[in-house]
Amino acid sequence: MLAKHPAIGHDRDSPRHSSRIQVVDVASGALWPVAHADRLVLASDHAPWQDSRLVEQLRKPPFEEPDNVPRAHHIGIRLSPPSLLAYRIAGERPRRQLVGRGGVQIAPAGVPKWSRWQEPVGTLVLALKPAFVQQAESECAHPDRCEFMSRRGIRDPQILHLGLAL
Repeated sequence: MLAKHPAIGHDRDSPRHSSRIQVVDVASGALWPVAHADRLVLASDHAPWQDSRLVEQLRKPPFEEPDNVPRAHHIGIRLSPPSLLAYRIAGERPRRQLVGRGGVQIAPAGVPKWSRWQEPVGTLVLALKPAFVQQAESECAHPDRCEFMSRRGIRDPQILHLGLAL
């Protein structure tokens, strides 16, 4: 049986949740943390760089995540053994993919997504705030070629190394 997302009602500027990685529920427009507090293992909420990026290590039970929209660019790194992930990005048809340890998921800010998994999973989530990404793009040699694209289960040793270092 899949766990249901708990109803979390809070104000977007609430100090209690302002340092958590957040998403917007598509159905209600409510703002909620990417994972309930009891699923949070570690967080960077007191790191000196929290104004540009947040990092959370999560342990989630089998779960169906409702349609939601990330407020920041999210990069997820799978920390647990391989398991099947069902997902949908921006209203496309649902897909299924086996995602292994070290698999990377990229979810751009503002792009609706949905996912479901049948096994408990451990994940590291990095949220890169849009202003931070825009600053990085402006420093690129070809900023017109920079784009955050939705991806699931990719292998990228550089992202994996940088994420784990944070």
